[in-house]
Order: sequence, then structure tokens, then C-alpha cells
Amino acid sequence: FISKAKQTVSPIFFADKHLSIRNRSHKIGDENMIDVIIDNKITWFEGLIHKLDGPFQRANIITGLYSVYLLSQMIKIDETKIATFFPTLAESTRYIGRWQVLSKSPLTIADSAHNEGGLQIVLDKLKTFSTARFHIVLGFVNDKDVTKILSLFPKNATYYFAKANIPRGLDANALQESAAKIGLYGNSYRSVKEAFSAAKRSAKSDEVIYIGGSIFVVAEVI
Repeated sequence: FISKAKQTVSPIFFADKHLSIRNRSHKIGDENMIDVIIDNKITWFEGLIHKLDGPFQRANIITGLYSVYLLSQMIKIDETKIATFFPTLAESTRYIGRWQVLSKSPLTIADSAHNEGGLQIVLDKLKTFSTARFHIVLGFVNDKDVTKILSLFPKNATYYFAKANIPRGLDANALQESAAKIGLYGNSYRSVKEAFSAAKRSAKSDEVIYIGGSIFVVAEVI
């Protein structure tokens, strides 16, 4: 990023160095309330409400809001509209497939993180859950080296390997074989829906189902 900024003679800003958010204890249902602080001295918003969930959302919110703040220094922005829009951001933008809770019993989460960095954040969060077992519905595209990515996944889980219904989908049997080599075990299925159905049949109410690996896999269950 720094190199590209120099190349294009562009200013570069690292949002988390300039904007911080402070969570309030207030929480109603799936709503969170935050205060937004600029450069540790300007309170830009007090009690801004959002319903975004997931271990990556704090960084996303900081990046997005600071982008808007910088823009507001250049053009007129009605800040009351930001406060009105933010609580409905997910619905208004059709923001789906990121840490999307499909069911609470068993807890079922679909997340479209599909590279090493994104999956590391998501899986680190999953590992903090106190559950007897994870049931993981997994599929990838066939132009990705999955060896490193598979090594991020927990070994104390039951796996349901599937091929997304696209030409680029990685064959479920090939994925099952690659996973077994590093100690991840489970069955392969003809489709994502079959794999998901099998996970739902097997999972107890206090266990967790996670669907991921590819955007295309997540798309078939939401």
C-alpha cells in the first residue's frame, strides 16, 4: 500500500491510527452501540448503532467510517444520514454471508472468508467457543492451493466435504483426501446442500455448524 501510494503520489491513511471506536454496554437484541473518536480527541459520533457481527467487523467499521470522515472534510456530508443509515447497513446493502447466523440451535454460522488471512481470523474466533464438537461444511475452488488453508482448521471437528455447483469447484473426494493427510476427517458429499443436511442431522443442539471455505459454498446455503 505504501509503495503504491508513492507510485501514484497519493496520500495514504491508516484508519486505525486515526479513528477508534468505544463499545457501550448498551445492547438490545443484535444491536450494538459505539462512540466514534477521531485522533483521540474529537467525538465524531456518540451512540452510533450497528448490527454487524463477526470478529473482523471492528476493523471493517473503523476503515469504513474513517473513509467517510476523510470524504466529509472534502465535500458536504449530512452526518445525520450516517447515524440513520448505520443501523440498517446490512439490510440496505444486502450484506450477507459474513458471519451470518443461520440458526441458534445448533448454532450455525456461514462465513465466506476464503483466503488464509480471513480464515485465520474466523477460525481463531471459533476456537474460543466452548462446544463439545464442531461440524464443518467445507468446499473450495480448484485453482487454490488448499494445503496451507486446511492446516488452519481444527482437528477436533467432523467434516462434510462438498463441491460447490460451479465449474471451478474443487472435487469433494479430492478435498477429502487432502484434508485426511493433515488429520481432518469426514465424508464427502455430492452437493453442498447434502453436506449441510448431513451436518444438521449429526449436530447436537449445543454444538456448532460452520459452513465456509468458498463464497460459492456459502451462497448455496443462504
